[in-house]
Amino acid sequence: MKINFPTPGGVGEVQGDHLQARKCYVVAIRRGQKRNPDEDRQGVPPGKKGKEMVEEGAPGEMETPAKVQPAEELLNIEVIPGSPDKTRRIGSHLGGKTREEIISCLRRNPDIFS
Repeated sequence: MKINFPTPGGVGEVQGDHLQARKCYVVAIRRGQKRNPDEDRQGVPPGKKGKEMVEEGAPGEMETPAKVQPAEELLNIEVIPGSPDKTRRIGSHLGGKTREEIISCLRRNPDIFS
């Protein structure tokens, strides 16, 4: 397992240890965006990939980040009418003409979208 994550000094990397990668992810989510990016660099020598950013703690202490939700409701569209297993989702707030053009494109190209 390998996970890359952004750091102020470039891209950090954790590989080979699933638990360590999860800890790193949770720390990154928990920190969010800080006003002073130099706060993240304290104690990290130049040229390091950010592996020092991982906080130690018991696995039960980790917070689970919230699941990502769609920005809007989605509509299921049958790419091949009558085939409910061949569907794609499109935004429900699309205008009538735009929605029809997208549905038409999906149905004209079922080999690509199904």
